[in-house]
Amino acid sequence: MQLAPMAETGLYGAAAAILAAAAWHDLQARRIPNRLSLALACLFIPVAIVQLWSGLPPVAALVWPLVIAAVMFIAGLGLFSAGMMGGGDVKLLAAMALLAGADHIVTLVLYTAIAGGFVAVATLVHARMATGRGEMPGDHVGKVPYGVAIAIGGGWVCISHIATLQS
Repeated sequence: MQLAPMAETGLYGAAAAILAAAAWHDLQARRIPNRLSLALACLFIPVAIVQLWSGLPPVAALVWPLVIAAVMFIAGLGLFSAGMMGGGDVKLLAAMALLAGADHIVTLVLYTAIAGGFVAVATLVHARMATGRGEMPGDHVGKVPYGVAIAIGGGWVCISHIATLQS
């Protein structure tokens, strides 16, 4: 294996680890620390350098990922304003969109949406079970930890990207 694919594999592995940490934080406190979204976004710089080094055109390595992340952030702000998505979720999704780029953005959105449906149903079932047992609901019972869905969709993108590098 050449050096560039190995480096990119390691970077996407690091992205998957950051996504797992974000999912864990979201499950525990229904908050995603800004440092995790920032760390994920910062991975874009070495990923872009490695992709440029591998011969990917600058438009594909730099321009499209930035445009896609900006569009995702703006769309996320709309969802945040409507009360449909948390601010940490918006930042995490935009950061992951940077790494997904044009080749994997559809995969990110599709798998995140599918996982989000499952996470929402699981959250609803959990909330109903908690109130059915007479437990006092906590502050975050019923709030969907959408960071988990983003982590699943983003993790799938990382796996897909690594698989593409290996072939």
